Amino acid sequence: MLLTVSQRVAGLFQAGRPVDLFPRTVQAPPRPVPAGVLEGPATNPEWLLRALREYQRPRGATGPIDGARHRWQHRVSGCSVTVDGRELWCTVDSHKDEVLAGFDVEQTPERVAVRAWLAFGPDGPTTFGTGKTRVLPDGRRLRTMYRQAAGRRWSTVVHLTQPLGARPVIDVASPDPDGSGKAHRAWLAERAEPDPRVF
Repeated sequence: MLLTVSQRVAGLFQAGRPVDLFPRTVQAPPRPVPAGVLEGPATNPEWLLRALREYQRPRGATGPIDGARHRWQHRVSGCSVTVDGRELWCTVDSHKDEVLAGFDVEQTPERVAVRAWLAFGPDGPTTFGTGKTRVLPDGRRLRTMYRQAAGRRWSTVVHLTQPLGARPVIDVASPDPDGSGKAHRAWLAERAEPDPRVF
């Protein structure tokens, strides 16, 4: 049996030390079960590293979503790189009705440029709401719009052709402050019922 532990736990390694396991259960915590004796540390088996990376990989979108319409550019929230410098993990924060609709990467010897795109999910914009309505002096009614603040996080993994090394990761997105609003209005216009009186 092969066990994986954190660096803090690995620092307490002692050959010949008995190991107990706690079986997973949804009921009361079970008694520990003897699992064997520690023999020695493994020397970074490649298959285990791949399995751990796959298990720990964020479960968000892993690529562009086909057919996404009315998308807009958005800032990348954060990036991290694997120890070997070959995989760049990027995260993007969004509202709960938005999805990661694309992720552009440009790799040069000087830098890695990234750009994220968002779009509304298959249910369309659901976080838009209306506020109070006020009447202007000329009689027009003005209704304010707002968005619910519930958030969502998307992640994607970029496989670099060369290790990142000392190259900086630069976000080259040009966000439009009203990008989601324009997409919302376009989405509503597409679903507006045609006037039967117009021929």
